[in-house]
Amino acid sequence: MFEDINDELNIFCKRLNSITSYIDLVENEKKLLKLFNQSEEIRNNKELSEVINLINENINSQVVYNAIIISLYSCYENYIDNILTKYLENLSNLNILYSNLPKAIQDNHTRLSGEFLSNLNRYKNYDLNPIDVVNNLSNCLNTNDKYILNKKILIMHPGNLGIEALNGLFSQVGIDNVLSKIKVNKYYKQYYKQENDIEGDEALNRIISSLNFTLAFQCLQDLVNRRNVIAHSWNEDERLNMEIIKEKYIIFFIMIGKAIHSILVTELYSILYKNDKLVKFEVVYKVIDNRIVCLNNGNIKIKKGDYIFIKRGNDKYSVSKILNMEINKEKVEKCEDRNTDIGIEVDDNINIRNQFFMYVNM
Repeated sequence: MFEDINDELNIFCKRLNSITSYIDLVENEKKLLKLFNQSEEIRNNKELSEVINLINENINSQVVYNAIIISLYSCYENYIDNILTKYLENLSNLNILYSNLPKAIQDNHTRLSGEFLSNLNRYKNYDLNPIDVVNNLSNCLNTNDKYILNKKILIMHPGNLGIEALNGLFSQVGIDNVLSKIKVNKYYKQYYKQENDIEGDEALNRIISSLNFTLAFQCLQDLVNRRNVIAHSWNEDERLNMEIIKEKYIIFFIMIGKAIHSILVTELYSILYKNDKLVKFEVVYKVIDNRIVCLNNGNIKIKKGDYIFIKRGNDKYSVSKILNMEINKEKVEKCEDRNTDIGIEVDDNINIRNQFFMYVNM
């Protein structure tokens, strides 16, 4: 389920890996130049010398550096826009009444659609048809069960997606305090623990909880600032080292991508849960090593890669992906038989006090 949201994360990671590969190419070209300069035979070859000189002139140029910074920021902003669009598309297709969507989405949808319709010249570059906007809003308010959200309007943002703008954009689609949610997300914790060599979850949680947003998302705001400097003045006095971009910034944005994906999928499942669209596993036998739940599937068909919604307590939810499944101690890819005892390994910590649910598309 939500394969299109998964696809956006995969595309984002592939693009970041492409930037990493480009940085590696630039660094390897520098190594080649050193080898070429040590070869008298190459230096005496006019054609080769011209090529080497051209590479030498461009390899440390502002163009190469600017291309990397702009590409990294564009990759990030494009991902946010695309994954939020897919989130809203999925939200419209959950067979949930419009009036049962989070109130913040309903309020912002009406307000922002109204702002668009009353200021058409202001939004003339957004490729939106006013008639479509009116019809979509009317269907939402009147038909209630079959509707299309004005997605482009809900994800409008006037400037770069720095810390405050990112928080505000997610609030527009009904997800408040997304930065706080990222900080407590498992991907942020894994990232911060590895980057800062912290031992023990208790110490990790204590340190993360004490971080303000400026410190917690320093790489994000710094990239936005550098992108703005380049866009308005071309040159940047203090360039980032290529290795730092690759080993620090790109690693950070991979984490951000995974955390936001996790938050959006969890939000969709929590909306399904609140609207009684999930089916509970009624028979849970035990949990092994905080990662394997042994249960009976009842009438629920399950396959590897599916998501399980976990209710951890009052208003505490998470979504975990099925990594492996076993029936009678044999690994299986799926189970379509009823009333089967299955061992399911998930990608997050669980315990026997948790309740487990799945979405069954009727």
